[in-house]
Amino acid sequence: MHLLDAKGCQSMHSYQRRALISVSICAAALIGLLLAGGSAESRADDPPAGSQPAYHKAEAPAGFKTIKVGSITAWAEPADEKWVAEAIAAVKPVTRPSTMPSDVATKIEAKKAEIVAMMKADLALTDDKALTTYLDDKVIAPLKLLEVNAPTVYFLVVDGEKLKDIVRSGWGTPQFSINRLTNLVNYDANVHMPADGRGDDAVIPLIYGPQDTPDQKSAGLKERIMMNELQRLNNIAQFGQIRALGLLMEGIRHEAIEPLKLPRSQEWFATGVVNWLGAKYIEPIIGVDARAILAQLTNPGERNPVNPFNINLMNPTAEDILLPQAVPYYNASLRARGTAVVAYWVNKTAEGMIPKVLGEIRTKKPADGPALVKIIEAVSGQDLTPVLIERQ
Repeated sequence: MHLLDAKGCQSMHSYQRRALISVSICAAALIGLLLAGGSAESRADDPPAGSQPAYHKAEAPAGFKTIKVGSITAWAEPADEKWVAEAIAAVKPVTRPSTMPSDVATKIEAKKAEIVAMMKADLALTDDKALTTYLDDKVIAPLKLLEVNAPTVYFLVVDGEKLKDIVRSGWGTPQFSINRLTNLVNYDANVHMPADGRGDDAVIPLIYGPQDTPDQKSAGLKERIMMNELQRLNNIAQFGQIRALGLLMEGIRHEAIEPLKLPRSQEWFATGVVNWLGAKYIEPIIGVDARAILAQLTNPGERNPVNPFNINLMNPTAEDILLPQAVPYYNASLRARGTAVVAYWVNKTAEGMIPKVLGEIRTKKPADGPALVKIIEAVSGQDLTPVLIERQ
C-alpha cells in the first residue's frame, strides 16, 4: 500500500523520479505455486487461500474520457484528452519477452512426446494417452489463457487535488482510499494475477501538478507507460513459467501419486517425488537449472516458525492435533524437508530408483512411514531413517 501525496505542488516529473508507483504481479501466487508440491496449497508465510473472488471491473471516474491508442488505455479529463492521446501514440512499443505463457505452452507442446515418455518411465506408468490428455487440457490450454486473462491496466492521468476529490467521493475502491489522518490517498500498487480466472482490472495513477509544463507532463506519461508495460510483460512471463511448473507438478500428483492413497507418514516421499520430477521436467522448457528450483522448494518460508528438522517425517503430527493456525506452517516445513530428503536420496543412488519404489508401493502397499523406508532400502540400498527422524 502506498500513500500518494496528492498536493498540487507535486509534479508528475518529481513523482516519476521518486518511483512511488509500480506495477507488479503479486509474488504470493508465484511462491505459493512453487511450494505447493503441485497442489493448490499456499506457502506458510502467505495468507490462507480462500475461494476465488469475483472479477472486479474498473470504471472511469465521472466526467473522465477514455482514451485508447493501440493496446494502451488511459482516463483523463476532457481538457487533457488531446495531449494524453498524443503522448500515448508516441510511446515506443515494448519488446515482448520470448518466455510469455503462450511461448512456454508452445515449447511444452513441441516436447510433449518427450515429456510423456519421461513421465511414463519415471512414474512407472503405462497409459500414455492419459498423460497426453493431461498435458493438452491441464497444462497447455491453461497456459495459453494466462495472457488472455491477464489484468487490464488503465492509466489515470489526473491532477493531484482532483485525485483526492474523486477518491473521497467513493471512486476507486478497493484499490484507492483516503487516509483521514494524513489526508493522503492510499493506493494498492499490486496488480494481482490469479492462477485461474481473470485478473482484476488495475488503475495506475499518473499525477501531475499545476506547475508542470506540457512537455513535462507528456514526457512523464510516456516514460511511465513504457516502464509499466515492460514490467507488466516481464511479470506475466515469470508468472507463466512458475504456473507451468505448478501444472506439471499437479499432473505428476494426479496421475501417479494420488491413486496410491499414501498416509500422512509417507507424504514426505510423495511431495519430494512430485517436486524433484517437476523441477526436472520444467528445466528444458524455461531454461532454469533444476537445482535452483529445488533450492526454492526446500525453503519452508522465511517467516515460518516451524523448523523442518523438528519434524519426524516418518511419523508427522496429524493436522487435527495441531492448532489450526499452525497447520500451513507445519505442512510447508514437512514438504520442504521431504523434498530435500528425496533430492538427497536420488543424488546418493539414481533417479531410476523412483519408478522402482513406486512400483513396489503399488504392489506391497506399505502401511506406514517405517514400512516405506524398508522398501526404499530394499530397492536402493539406502536406509533413510537417519535423515527422516526428528533432530534434537
